[in-house]
Amino acid sequence: MLLERAIEFTEQLITFNKHALSDREKNILRGSWKNLTYEAIKEHYVDTFSSCQVSFIKKVLGYKLWQKVTNAFVVGNIISPGSKVHKLNFRKTVNQYEQQHELNLEHSSEHQIIGDRYQVLSSIERTEYIKTIYLVQHLNYFDQECIVEQIKSTSDSNSNLEALGRRAKILRDLGEKTVCTPKLFGWFEKDQYWHLVYELIRGVSLQEEFNSHTTLKTEAEVKKLLIEILEVVDSIHQCNIVLGNISPNNLIRRDRDGKIALIDFEIAKYINSKCSFFPALHHNLDISYIAPEFVTDPTFVSDLYSVGKIIIEALTRLTPNEYHHNLIDWRDRTNISIEFQDILDKMVLKKCCRRYQSAHEILRILSLNN
Repeated sequence: MLLERAIEFTEQLITFNKHALSDREKNILRGSWKNLTYEAIKEHYVDTFSSCQVSFIKKVLGYKLWQKVTNAFVVGNIISPGSKVHKLNFRKTVNQYEQQHELNLEHSSEHQIIGDRYQVLSSIERTEYIKTIYLVQHLNYFDQECIVEQIKSTSDSNSNLEALGRRAKILRDLGEKTVCTPKLFGWFEKDQYWHLVYELIRGVSLQEEFNSHTTLKTEAEVKKLLIEILEVVDSIHQCNIVLGNISPNNLIRRDRDGKIALIDFEIAKYINSKCSFFPALHHNLDISYIAPEFVTDPTFVSDLYSVGKIIIEALTRLTPNEYHHNLIDWRDRTNISIEFQDILDKMVLKKCCRRYQSAHEILRILSLNN
């Protein structure tokens, strides 16, 4: 497989896994394909990495990139669970998969149209969940890029189908009342498959924003980010929906307007609904951001806990796992006011009854402190 086709193939897998590849990550993949060291990658792509130390490229950008690629390749059945993709085996892994499956990846789904209006651009099989996901163009809506999730209409996939149908209803209701979520384009059955079609939001995830800065954000910058996220969460809570899976990878700064949007609703539910969260289905679930009570009794304050964890990471560059496992006091890694520290600490208290009870309450306090 040619280098740029390999990058495109990998980016498609990442996109279907609800992530994205930054220019820096693409250049690390290119350098790895050419068997370059990290030092050589920095020199070869000097415009991309001029502000980065080699150790940062290797231990931060590279480490998170290979985690992302490994997860996408496992989900796409390119490698088996427990295997890993890394700098030394990336080219071999992609080429072996292409040879074993006798793939012509460039043209495998060309000209396919779903539901008379969705032109397939590329596809990926996810047999573990009896689901195929397509990147498509909406032929009747200005060639809008969309995601199509497809699942068999069979009795052995009732729980998966119920979860997908629930998400269709949530996206429909949110689309009528918010502008910070993917637009729902369709939910229909055709040829013994159900199809969920929704907008593909192009942009940069907060995780990529965090990774691209070598200096810590100021208190003013982080407060602005907190307000942006809380406004998104508040608008969704007003629709009586609890999100669950809020993480830096699922919050996207949209290319078209620079605003924050939430892209993952796989475990979202109506707050009074008795339906299951189907936790076994959700490979993207990062439990380090999830409130302790989420599985048994999720509420709006569970989402506020997740937001607090994200903001602490923005300030410290420490993930929740890093400062929990290493018993680090995150306050020692910041230079922010005591008042703002107290707000964040209250958001992530273990007992949900002691946290703020709504996003609106935190927004009001932040406005009073400015």
